[in-house]
Amino acid sequence: MATINYDSELRRAGAHSTHGWRWLAFLAQRYLLGTVGLFIMLLFVWVAASANLICRFDPLSVDSAHRLAAPDALHWFGTDSFGRDVWSRIIHGARISLAVGIGSTVLGSSIGVMIGLASGYLSGWVDLLFQRVTDILQALPLLVLALVMTAALGHRPPVGDSLHHLVQSGLRSAGPAGIERRDARLAAFGVYSESEP
Repeated sequence: MATINYDSELRRAGAHSTHGWRWLAFLAQRYLLGTVGLFIMLLFVWVAASANLICRFDPLSVDSAHRLAAPDALHWFGTDSFGRDVWSRIIHGARISLAVGIGSTVLGSSIGVMIGLASGYLSGWVDLLFQRVTDILQALPLLVLALVMTAALGHRPPVGDSLHHLVQSGLRSAGPAGIERRDARLAAFGVYSESEP
């Protein structure tokens, strides 16, 4: 007959780590892939934030004497056809990617929360209209829509990029809209159904 050591089982389940660094260490050990993902994300944010400290060259400065240079100790990823350092361009480009990702997620979540609350509270034809628009947005693949928009609008930086980000935010608003709709219906009417989208 096997004996169970309850103290070791409770420690393994995290019963003794209720706050502070112990709790974070327990979560890091228990969810190893999440910890690795968090580390990669924090590294990406740190690199984007400290791009001026990491890069040796200005990403926009043209040096035609070193154009199309192979990677070496001076230019880690080489240079492009204008002699610009590719490493510097990638690191400084991370700032833009990070700003676009965070901005479209925040804007999309805000739009989704407002649509979901209005849809759940007002009910009736407003709910039906908002939910059909949400269904349409969820049915459209984001990549296909981005390709169609690029083909239709071309690359016009002031208008085209802003419109791309706005559409991306609108597509990201569909998820929070459904969640907030359920919460608003529950708070306003006490109605909740598992079958509702």
